[in-house]
Amino acid sequence: MNLKRITAAGCAAAMISVLLLSGCQKKEVEKVDHGVIRIAYNNAEDYPHYKALEWASEEIEKVTDGRFTVKIYSNGTLGDQRAALELTQNNAVQMCVANATIVESYNSDFSVLSMPFLFKDSGHQREAYTSGILDDLFDSTSEYDFKIVGAFGSGSRNIFCDREVREPGDLKGLKIRVMQSDNMVKMLQLMGGTGVPMSASEQYSAMQQGVVDGAESNEIDYVGKKYYEVAPVFSRTEHCFSTDFVVAGTQFLDSLSDGDRELIEGVMNECVEKEFDFWAEMVEDSIEQAQALGIEFIDDVDKEAFAESFTEFQESIANSNDMTKSVYQAIVSLRSEGQENE
Repeated sequence: MNLKRITAAGCAAAMISVLLLSGCQKKEVEKVDHGVIRIAYNNAEDYPHYKALEWASEEIEKVTDGRFTVKIYSNGTLGDQRAALELTQNNAVQMCVANATIVESYNSDFSVLSMPFLFKDSGHQREAYTSGILDDLFDSTSEYDFKIVGAFGSGSRNIFCDREVREPGDLKGLKIRVMQSDNMVKMLQLMGGTGVPMSASEQYSAMQQGVVDGAESNEIDYVGKKYYEVAPVFSRTEHCFSTDFVVAGTQFLDSLSDGDRELIEGVMNECVEKEFDFWAEMVEDSIEQAQALGIEFIDDVDKEAFAESFTEFQESIANSNDMTKSVYQAIVSLRSEGQENE
């Protein structure tokens, strides 16, 4: 761990101490030490993830007869997601939400879940994340002092710019902002365009100034951050589906009785279902807002034409080792079963 990360985690830990002790009487501090599950979360309280965690906090208190309560530190109060994960590993907080990129930096096997055109739709992703087929993968991070206790679907990623994108040829010559990842740059190349890696904070001005022609994200970010002002056409390419993981520290989990651990992990399993529902509701609300503003959504995208270019790319990730092969095959099998039942 480098000095910068240690400093970030240390500052956040100090902040926790201040937050827990400020204005607390002795009895309340004892309750925090013995009965509060602290969750670090870096987004706003109107976001689907927070709503699901809020539901879980009430349910945990209920199923444990008040032996445990939950305190959610939202809006990045305790630092960014990486710092929050380090706090979770050290048991300064008991849980946090960390995006796929951060988890992949510990265990690259998780990259299989981020591959383009793996999931048919959000329903397919939801089934994969709630069916138990990923349990071995989620347990595999224990050597890093944390375990995945939930996988939140964070929507599909789609292209938005000033023109319709229905097939690979429509992206020819277009520069699209992507996350700072070599795989994302490769993804845009295979889709027919040019990926330009930059931070999300820069992409609005980059589109406004013509540095890039568009970007890619979900409907919630597109509407909430007003990207439609500079990129008025949203094409539903659904080229990949994002994930944010709910992470619990192994020190915390191992400190629980078998009964309490089963109860809490059971609630977190249900929490994933709730998050998918909350996400779908917020997407629907975002689309209604955008349509009221006259924003154009392109639904008749030829996703199969895009997906054809990704066979070799998918296989290179899926065939990394036995774990990635198993996960990939299980997810593809779910997709096949769903198609048979349609």
